[in-house]
Parts: sequence; structure tokens; C-alpha cells
Amino acid sequence: MSLNFNPLKAVENGVKTAVGDANSASSDVTAAWNAAVSKAKGNSDEGATETKKQKGKSQEGADETNKSKQTTKPPSGTWTPIDKSKINSIISDEMKKHNGNIKDIHKELVAERDKPENYYDQNLAIASDYFTARVETKNYGPDVANIMVDQYMSEKKQGNIGPVGPGPVSPWSQTEVDYMKQGVDDEKNTMSFLTQARYRAEDPINLARAMHDQGYA
Repeated sequence: MSLNFNPLKAVENGVKTAVGDANSASSDVTAAWNAAVSKAKGNSDEGATETKKQKGKSQEGADETNKSKQTTKPPSGTWTPIDKSKINSIISDEMKKHNGNIKDIHKELVAERDKPENYYDQNLAIASDYFTARVETKNYGPDVANIMVDQYMSEKKQGNIGPVGPGPVSPWSQTEVDYMKQGVDDEKNTMSFLTQARYRAEDPINLARAMHDQGYA
């Protein structure tokens, strides 16, 4: 007795199953991220309420503590117009300067963004975020990095992102979204098929690491 086995059909079915599993896993990862973020925000609100109660009970030394925690507010200014040719030039020049070492490039651009003369350079900000997306892709894989970009830009559009350095937060723009997504894709394209498959298999682990590093868990 023999089985009617069609190898080409088996490969086709296997590919369809793999794609379906990958899409399902990606949806699960996205749902898990969003659920955890919502939970973290809920815990943060509860913590804020408790903190207010504690502050009401003990004010001694609070003024001095607040003074030590104060940071200088960035001066007001006008953001430079978005110019894709300038953004592309920054990206290209930095890639040549650092021989494609995206972590070194990202570190340098973050330092440049922290200089007062660059506070309102929107093109530098977008170029920096392009490399941020590439670094996150290298750290956590393309699927998780895309989720992180979506989450970050959604929060930014709602005005929920605070400054991480001495300068102001750049305004939301679709151009920034596009460049960050391009950063994920460009870094993904440097990975072999096996590396991409390993990242997909480790999506739940990388999601947990990313959430921990971002302060959600």
C-alpha cells in the first residue's frame, strides 16, 4: 500500500502553515504587549494615588528634595522644517563614518541631539530615531521592534512621551513613523533567513525583555 504523496503540494501547504503560524504569533505578541502596557499604566495610576497620600502625610524636607530633582526646562524654539534630503544625508554620512556600526551611530546622534544648538533640529531627530529603530531591531527582532515603534509613535501622537534628555521631544510626524519603520526593515534585511526565524521563535522572550527594558514589567 502506498500513500499518494505530492512533495510540491506538501511544501506549499507547509509554507502556508508557517506563514499562518507567524502571523498568529505576531498578533499574539502585539496583543500581549498592549495588554501589559495597559496593565502597567493601571498600576502606575494606582501608584500615583498612593504617592499623593504619602506626600500628604510627610512634607518635611520635601522642598529641598524637589529642588535637587529639578531640571532645566529646554528653551522654546522653532522646529526646523522636515527635509528628507537632509535626513538621508545624515543617515548616509553616519553609515560611512562608522562603517555601518549602528550602535555607535545611535550613540553619537543621541549625544548630538542633547546639544542646545540641535534641540530643534527635526531632521537630526528623525535620523536619530531611524537608528533607534535599527538598534531595537537588532536587540529584540523585527516583530517586537515594529510593535515598539507603533507603541512609541502612538503615545507620542497623544502627547504622552516625555523628554529623555535635556532637549524637547520632537513633534509627531508621519515622516518619523516612515523612517522608523524603514529602520526596522533595513536592519531586518541585514539578517539571514535563519536569524529572522530565530527571532520569530523567540518573540515571546524578546517581548518580555523589551517590556522590562522599557519599564513596563
